[in-house]
Amino acid sequence: MEDLLGLNSEIEITMDDIVGSFKNFSDCKRAKDIKDHFIAKHSGDSIFASLELSEEVNKQVTQLLQKDKKQGDDSLLVYSNGKYKKRKRKSIPQAVPVGDSRYVGTAGECATLAELMFHGYNANRMMIDDGIDIIASKNNLFYYIQVKTCSMDDEGRLMAKIPIERFGYHMDSQVIYIVVSRIRGSKGNENLFFVFNQKDILRLKQEGAVKEGVDSYILKIKYNRDSGKPIAYDGVNEVNITFHMNNFDL
Repeated sequence: MEDLLGLNSEIEITMDDIVGSFKNFSDCKRAKDIKDHFIAKHSGDSIFASLELSEEVNKQVTQLLQKDKKQGDDSLLVYSNGKYKKRKRKSIPQAVPVGDSRYVGTAGECATLAELMFHGYNANRMMIDDGIDIIASKNNLFYYIQVKTCSMDDEGRLMAKIPIERFGYHMDSQVIYIVVSRIRGSKGNENLFFVFNQKDILRLKQEGAVKEGVDSYILKIKYNRDSGKPIAYDGVNEVNITFHMNNFDL
């Protein structure tokens, strides 16, 4: 009996385990079905072990399902009419191979310049690179914009470095960081923009989604393969940044 009691502490069920218990996207399970699956898996043919495991499995599965429900559109399971189903993964942007690297940075700046104009900003590129690539104005407000052109990898990940040295050089409300990447969209190649101000970067750093390096803040972006939403991440935490995607309301 001691061996059976000891089994409880060895069981650790994860959300990935629960998702893996579904055969396909049409497979439906009630919470009891999910719990019974893990009880049977860990107890084998022993009735005594099944009884001992029941309480621990019930507790872990219940907690995981409740936590997943709170994730909303980011949840791994869809709950409807008392049953759970696997949430279908959303498509993520696909990388576009870049050409000569000498052209990439300038192309990103020109693409950003054009996008700003389409959104009603009077924008101009700086003739000399002094940490600011574009100056733009709208409604009597001026913005200093630094453009970071990044190539997306095959996993849909981006990384941009923001120099710390000049981070506080201008008023924080005036400095804008725009990360731009060339992607393959549903209608062909297009540009993808992520727009942040200094307060956004500091907030993401405080939330553990941006890393402070020796001389720069390191902003890493990836896409959640289940929700299809962009996320800033640093291993410590992940933060949804959908609000900052293609949002030019500076």
